[in-house]
Amino acid sequence: MPWRRSFEAFVEATNAATSVDRLFEIMLDAMQAFGFDFLNFSIQRDAELHEAHKGFGIISTYGQPWQDYYRERGLYKIDPVAKWASSAFKPFRWRDIDKITPLSRQQKAFLNKAEAAGLHHGIGVPFAGPRLQVAGIAMATSERRLSRTPNLDLLAAYCNHFYACYKRILGTTAAALPPLVTLSEREQQIMIRVAHGRTDPQIAQSLGLAPDTIDYYLRGVFRKLGVHNRVAAASICVQYGLIEL
Repeated sequence: MPWRRSFEAFVEATNAATSVDRLFEIMLDAMQAFGFDFLNFSIQRDAELHEAHKGFGIISTYGQPWQDYYRERGLYKIDPVAKWASSAFKPFRWRDIDKITPLSRQQKAFLNKAEAAGLHHGIGVPFAGPRLQVAGIAMATSERRLSRTPNLDLLAAYCNHFYACYKRILGTTAAALPPLVTLSEREQQIMIRVAHGRTDPQIAQSLGLAPDTIDYYLRGVFRKLGVHNRVAAASICVQYGLIEL
């Protein structure tokens, strides 16, 4: 297929895709042309997508034994690729994470096990976006040697266009977002504690404020979000990335 050798043709092909399955088929074929036959597409948080369209490994070509091993042991909690992707803004090689931030012994062992499972030359491409969006594609090759060194910026261009098409196909809910809502640093501190189930007296004690002051801030948040209780407010704050838990 000609688009395997041209980014412009890839854009044309993905723009014409009308289903997620077809879109991923095109994406996988394009990445295989670069030598990457393992892809794992995940969305932790994106306020423009329904919950049904988010999750870890929404679409994955990783071997089933590795996927089962990963899920059964809850390895997402220590996965350094997932953790770094949640705060990174540029594509990165898995092997370079330890050069940027120290890894624990568990995390180093995780990367070694991934290599042993046949995931070589791993690369992560995060999708940075508004409202603390966290999403990305992890890719690897079954080959121990790559015929050429991949251009990370070009891979990121493919991945980012894929994500834009994914959201186009599924439809977005941008109109449902609270318009131009922002929380002050103090409001964020309070709402994080609300989301963790703390009471007003507990929040007041932890922040060194009076309970009445907490109530004042909460009422201000309610007005901004158009809600009438703390449960609804916390839910919206988490869903739209207004606070980071």
